[in-house]
Amino acid sequence: MAIDISMVGERGKQFLRPIRGLFDADIEVWAAPIGMWGDEVLGPRERMGIERAVPRRRAEFATARGLAKWMMRRMGWPEQEIPVGPDRVPKWPEGLTGSISHSKEWALVAITTEANGRVGIDVEHREQLEEPLWEMVFTDAEVARWKGLSREEQLRCALIGFCAKEAVYKAQYGWTGSFLGFHAVEVELSGCADRVGDFSCTFRQDVRPSKFDGGRAFRAGERVGVRYLLDWLRGAPVIVGAWIKG
Repeated sequence: MAIDISMVGERGKQFLRPIRGLFDADIEVWAAPIGMWGDEVLGPRERMGIERAVPRRRAEFATARGLAKWMMRRMGWPEQEIPVGPDRVPKWPEGLTGSISHSKEWALVAITTEANGRVGIDVEHREQLEEPLWEMVFTDAEVARWKGLSREEQLRCALIGFCAKEAVYKAQYGWTGSFLGFHAVEVELSGCADRVGDFSCTFRQDVRPSKFDGGRAFRAGERVGVRYLLDWLRGAPVIVGAWIKG
């Protein structure tokens, strides 16, 4: 079922939000409110991925796919399905790659060409990551970078760092097909007072392709550029993007 811009309608288009400035490249990022699209936008392979899903998950899944297909047509690409692979990760059409994330209110989709590299995005409805979770997510060296910041900024830096690890994981997975723990990547973030911030994440271990032909490996010490946006989208106060160039 084709989903061109006329199907969204003038009233519907006002609810779509472009997320500008997350990447310095030809990478489109848009947000749509959860529920804007339903199961009717899904193809047969996509439907197989949510046969047993609860209503909330179905709404997130359908909205993200509807948005992605709208973006494909808007950008001049043929609309195609994005089914779930055996690893439960979105399987992008040949020649394209992207990333999907959800908050309570929004589905966010980033799309680009494979030649442009791999991207990962993560969005949060929370504004802070509470300290009891830090030991699971961060190394002592990461936490030490926030020493001297206000308590509020520490908690927000922790949330940005958590999102950054999720975004880097998604981006590297497109190259390697490898699952990583939180401590596999170190976040080099020392503050988050600005609404937009750039920093790096560093691999703490070698990562080799485990599934994909033509993938690439990452060596311990290799860095990935990351950017955060704060308070750019109501109901999604933290958005983080990681881009690994092709």
